[in-house]
Amino acid sequence: MSIGRELGETLSSCAWLMDKIGKRAGLALRVMLDVDHGDVASGNPDDTNPYRWLEAFGRDCPIIHMKQASANKGGRWSFDEPYNSSGRIDPPKLSRRGR
Repeated sequence: MSIGRELGETLSSCAWLMDKIGKRAGLALRVMLDVDHGDVASGNPDDTNPYRWLEAFGRDCPIIHMKQASANKGGRWSFDEPYNSSGRIDPPKLSRRGR
């Protein structure tokens, strides 16, 4: 999520959500991870870093929503030119990380 009124908008709030609601309630809670939706108002730069979201939750998420994103979060694009040359996400870097 991208704003504080939505749950899971920061790395820490997503971890809290998965722990408190999932484990403690006995639910098999899984999220669809959308790595371009960190809270831009957060003081933690990792909250808008798609690679940190993947590191933190990628192994536990059965669905990962990927799209190219502009630095100003002004669009969601496919992984082709001209978007890759100006986008925040480096597709080869993602494929090297694996799940």
